Amino acid sequence: ERMKLDIVPYCSVIDAWARSGEKGAAQRAEEILKRVESVYSNRSIDGIKPTTVLYNSLINAWAKSGDCDAPQKVDDLLKRMESSNDADLQPDTMTYNAAIQTWANSGNRHAPHRAEDILNRMKDLYAHGNIRVKPNVRTYNSVIDAWSMSSDANAADRAEQIINYMKDEFERTGNLDIRPDSFTHSAAIY
Repeated sequence: ERMKLDIVPYCSVIDAWARSGEKGAAQRAEEILKRVESVYSNRSIDGIKPTTVLYNSLINAWAKSGDCDAPQKVDDLLKRMESSNDADLQPDTMTYNAAIQTWANSGNRHAPHRAEDILNRMKDLYAHGNIRVKPNVRTYNSVIDAWSMSSDANAADRAEQIINYMKDEFERTGNLDIRPDSFTHSAAIY
């Protein structure tokens, strides 16, 4: 008889690696995803299937890793999710937020532009009916954070434009999900 498990323990282990702060933790977390994918493709254990939650855990591990390869690894994972026909593997707001934060944390000179590209992709998907990817205050704060850490000559102006957009959209729509909060303003100060 085949063993039946679920994906929760695997997510927990990946989350533990993400929180560990150990060098190589994201790589170890990625090994777990590869094992899950292998088990799933071989159909050797019922209930083991890669999901958005599992991928989000891994993206979060890369976001916290400080690894210089993290943005590219996250972009690759995001592309894999976006191109999947599996509804259980489609990215959601948490996926995109973690990807944006990975870029914000990277110190890469392209980080604010890449973070904003991801935000714009989210806005477009949401406008076309994908309610799973609705940008929220954390989304915008992460993009502002990326701009605030940038040496780009237009960084302060761009961060201010995003804050003004948030304020205007909140006032226009009453959408509490994008209402600027204390982090929004403190991120722009740095």
